[in-house]
Amino acid sequence: GAVSGTVAALVGRGFGSLTAFKTKAVVTVLLLLGAAVVAGTRGSAESPRGAAAADTPPAKPAGGEKKDVIVFAGRVLDPDGKPAPGAKVYLLANARRPRPVTARALSDSDGRFHFAAAKADFDRSFSDDEWVRSFVVARADGYAPGWAEQAGAGGALTVRLTRDDVPVLGRVLDLQGRPAAGARVRVRGLHRPRKGDLTAFADGVRARKELYSVLSETLTGLGGPVGRQAGDLFPAVTTGADGRFRIDGVGGERLVTLTIEGPDVEAGDVHVMTRPAATLTVPAWASNPGGDLARVYGATFDHAAAPSRPVVGVVRDKDTGKPIPGAVVFSDQIAGSNLSARSDLSAVADEGGRYRLSGLPKGAGNVLRAAGPDGEPYLMALQDVPEAGGLGAATVDFALKRGVWITGAVTDRATGKPVRAKVEYYVFEDNPHLKEVKGWTSDPYLDSRPEDGSFRIAGLPGRGLVAARDWGDRFVIGAGAEAIEGLRENDGFATVPSLCFPEHYHRLVEVNPAPGAASVTCRLELDPGRAVTGTLRDPDGRPLAGARAKGLASYYREGYWQNDPLPGADFTARGLAPGRARRLLFLHAGRKLAGSVQARADEKGPLSVTLEPWGVVAGRVVEDDGKPRANVMLFFQTGGFLGDDPDVGTHPDRSFRTDRGGRFRVEGLIPGLKYTLGVLEKGNQYGGAVFENLKVKAGETKDLGDVKVRRLDE
Repeated sequence: GAVSGTVAALVGRGFGSLTAFKTKAVVTVLLLLGAAVVAGTRGSAESPRGAAAADTPPAKPAGGEKKDVIVFAGRVLDPDGKPAPGAKVYLLANARRPRPVTARALSDSDGRFHFAAAKADFDRSFSDDEWVRSFVVARADGYAPGWAEQAGAGGALTVRLTRDDVPVLGRVLDLQGRPAAGARVRVRGLHRPRKGDLTAFADGVRARKELYSVLSETLTGLGGPVGRQAGDLFPAVTTGADGRFRIDGVGGERLVTLTIEGPDVEAGDVHVMTRPAATLTVPAWASNPGGDLARVYGATFDHAAAPSRPVVGVVRDKDTGKPIPGAVVFSDQIAGSNLSARSDLSAVADEGGRYRLSGLPKGAGNVLRAAGPDGEPYLMALQDVPEAGGLGAATVDFALKRGVWITGAVTDRATGKPVRAKVEYYVFEDNPHLKEVKGWTSDPYLDSRPEDGSFRIAGLPGRGLVAARDWGDRFVIGAGAEAIEGLRENDGFATVPSLCFPEHYHRLVEVNPAPGAASVTCRLELDPGRAVTGTLRDPDGRPLAGARAKGLASYYREGYWQNDPLPGADFTARGLAPGRARRLLFLHAGRKLAGSVQARADEKGPLSVTLEPWGVVAGRVVEDDGKPRANVMLFFQTGGFLGDDPDVGTHPDRSFRTDRGGRFRVEGLIPGLKYTLGVLEKGNQYGGAVFENLKVKAGETKDLGDVKVRRLDE
């Protein structure tokens, strides 16, 4: 998913730079860094076309329907592999317009189903294929749901139900152990093991002391917006007088994400394994120990919810003092976490501009963000929530200033077609109009409309810039930056609310509204560059499917590691720019093979990449006195920014830890590339390097023995 430039800067510059920036890390970085989530809007694409399923579903739509719809067809089976008649079949997918989640079909006597969905309703932002990340979910009485992901046009899906034999039995308590009656509990996601049961997930969370990376590696399923759609299939429940609740229909050996909220408790998510298990409390991300703590429970558990502090206030126009009905106040930062731009909680102002926001925890560090109602160009503003004694409501009033509408569209320069992109607005630090707006911030979740590429932002008079990142990362990086004054080498543009780095966007355009202007228009044309294709082969020259790839997408430096292995041996790298090579990396975990190649826009023909046995590095990190450094976080550094050494290697596992004896062992090194292993100290501070520019040969294992960390000042 797309993230803001600020976040990408924090990630790209290495963990040691986290404290050097003027702004906080945005929560959407978590999505980029490893949670396998599905981006899209709430709801499915279309209402049912009929309850009866066809006996023999066609592989493709017939006649003229082929251009307009996507056919979903297959069979629903019970846990024993027998047909499951009468199952309700749903579609959870990237959809342009929110729709209720309703049954699309019923499975017939042979378990078969068949339905069609309009292509026009799907969001193609992530791929040229509308059906990418579409899930067919089946439910039947007495069973927990099963699902299958649509992998392409036509073809039959097999959806296998599972036994509904492990209920979720929870109890919500306050911090004094008293029952919290009347709390609402909703399903927000559902995952199953990629292989076997939940043991690999539980062991991974326990050993690595983090949640989301382990989840994405060991589980698969319905997360993110699609997970919220899946939640619509489960009725919300309310805790009784004893604080207890029960949720059926999840199935055994699954991980279900629940949102717990209530008038007197902090709102938040918990994760429940449907098996007996001890509670695990770990950082959501090991690379950000100052962020959220994730709680993973067994199927029967008690959840201690922190007390909530409601916030009340009035939103007014800064210049007239009049209330702003319909203004929206969001949570932006939650006490106890360093993540921001998290709009988990929100409230809408009434006719008098008054609002009341519930669910924030008691304590210092809560921050709110206010925005004007739709159609009004009010500038967003941030305010801290005062830490008051007791549990009474805190008061936070907002005075929002009207700005200038900045309108435009994001399009493909080659085709003229609209592009869905993340759009961000920055103001240059020396813009004199900044002083007129206290606590100003930009919208962290603005997208161009997929239908026509249009967007609208409330901006300030004076010099600023608008930047767009395509959600599919298919275009040339940094286009337009060279035409904007003030670009500093390796430091981006000096802008507010954060520094703007061109390598985080596919197009940048300067804007300079005049004081008093009602609106200005800008157009962001994305350059598709060139796409280069190739084939992966094993050491014997045979086509090799199932490798993970880095660099196929055009984003920041040389792209990122794809979450899912390539389905076949062929690959395509997009958004290549003339004169700028891109290093493509490949790892095949099953066969322990690795390889890389540099792709250029002027390639004469398809590439052929032969993967070789990967390398391994091992050692023991010790103090100066020889004592082992246990449980130290290690990560591969990637150097500087765009255009740096193309022979630097990275790894899909973003971090590693030494064991109790200080030992580490890392597999998956690509022969011939250079690796630098850094250390992350407490507080996200860079602590130095374990080794620098290390290379391995094909199949080589390098044991470095005892290694002392080279400090920054050495």
